[in-house]
Amino acid sequence: MPEGLPRRIGAYELQRVIARGGMATVFLAVATGSGRQVAFKRILPQIASDPEFVARFRHEVQIHASLHHLNILAVLDFAAGPGDYYIVMELAEGGTLRELVDGQGPFLPEVGLFVAGEVLRGLACAHASGIVHRDVKPHNVLITASGDLKVADFGISKTEQMTRLTATGALIGTPAYMSPEQATLADVDSRTDLFSTGVMLYEMLAGANPFNTGNPVTSLRMVAEHHPRPLSEVDLRIPVPCELLVERLLAKSRDDRPATAGAAAAAIDALLASMGVKQPRALFADFLRGGDVFVARFRRERGRAHLERGKALLAAGQASDELVLWELHCAQVLNREDQEARRLAGELAARSGYAVDHAPVSERAKELERKLAVDPGNVSLLLQLAKLHKMQRCFPGLMRGFFRLRQIPIADPYLQGQVAALVARAGVPGVAEGGGAVAVRGAVELPPPAPAPAAATTPLRASRLRQDGVTVATPPRPGAPAPAPRFPEPRRVSPGPPAPEPARVSSGGVAAGPVPLGFRIGFALAALLFLAGLLRLLTGG
Repeated sequence: MPEGLPRRIGAYELQRVIARGGMATVFLAVATGSGRQVAFKRILPQIASDPEFVARFRHEVQIHASLHHLNILAVLDFAAGPGDYYIVMELAEGGTLRELVDGQGPFLPEVGLFVAGEVLRGLACAHASGIVHRDVKPHNVLITASGDLKVADFGISKTEQMTRLTATGALIGTPAYMSPEQATLADVDSRTDLFSTGVMLYEMLAGANPFNTGNPVTSLRMVAEHHPRPLSEVDLRIPVPCELLVERLLAKSRDDRPATAGAAAAAIDALLASMGVKQPRALFADFLRGGDVFVARFRRERGRAHLERGKALLAAGQASDELVLWELHCAQVLNREDQEARRLAGELAARSGYAVDHAPVSERAKELERKLAVDPGNVSLLLQLAKLHKMQRCFPGLMRGFFRLRQIPIADPYLQGQVAALVARAGVPGVAEGGGAVAVRGAVELPPPAPAPAAATTPLRASRLRQDGVTVATPPRPGAPAPAPRFPEPRRVSPGPPAPEPARVSSGGVAAGPVPLGFRIGFALAALLFLAGLLRLLTGG
């Protein structure tokens, strides 16, 4: 214990320092009555003498103690009197999200989405009580030993019934996690917390805060004006639907964000389900226990699933180069050690002429990207950019554009066909389905990667089945040699002779072919001579 600090305050035995800050020290303590370990947050004496801070302290205690939710750190006790200002809270032995991000680097998309969803659930509880947190950041998200995530530190939160505790026009929050409303000193509502959660989610997935410059002034300018780089461009392993959700949370206008924290959490739940994550809480627990080893194994399994799908498409010989290459490229990106995926992807990329390891970008492409940063849902701009990437053989850019377009409801059948044609097999037209969902005949729909196949599976009969909209050969019987993957030659469509005129059926039911031209001319001349003779007879000539 620090020299001069009492070992016991009230009913709590202070054991050791957990964290220090400019306003308080947090101790691991034991409640003498129950023996329960708790977090004891003691306000520093010099701070406790400031009347403004005392008002903030009382405010935090009143707000925090009123909230009861799995994802909000519980307040167990407090004291607010001369000489002693402290809060007793449940102990979160797992540390802060800040420590986890710094120690683990970029998260798996599935893990980052789960964390953001839990934070949003806690915020939804606070928002339902009219409370806006205003300082959502990784430092204020705590993790328990059982893997629960807790939103903490409501010290600068705002209620509907209160005014700011600081002077009018003062800046409240952490610059790199603020919303544009906070950065420009505008009024805030619950959607400001959604923006801050979006910043956290971007940081968890990309490994860096998109607005942090190290300088508070420039960070605030970035928050107000800068559009972060698309996540799927930062890391191809991040699904485009995840990228689009983050962009909604980071919308500059609060009206373009999800309406509530509950709605945003529900969107995350639906996205995790579409990614095949049935138990996200268990996945997060495995992530906490396994760290880098778990992440590496998880990515190997997903990469193998992509490889098997790509090989199945090759064996079927019906999918386009783009869709086959996407599966193979994802396989090698997820598992850099998979030599088979690397070889097959390299061969197909060389044959199709696509650049997959680098993205040659023209000035025109950069111009379209700048416009899309401001208007990301513009179908016309997205389609132009995707076509440009296809023409320039920039594979990552083409597929990012295609997947983004597929997430936008498109009612126009012509535009649906244009989107489908981006990855349609040569000579096989795309067809559009209703509701803006685009399918490609002769190609394959691309849902998120399926879970890796189990070690032992039931053999399938040697037949053909429909998989993702394409006929795919099933695996051979156990023990039979597997056919080597081969790249189908692209179909070439050349103009043939004109189609013959369809046969006609006479009144007698006998099929009659087309009438020869000479016969038709002779018939016309005979008719003219007959008319001339008839005219002569009638005139007496």
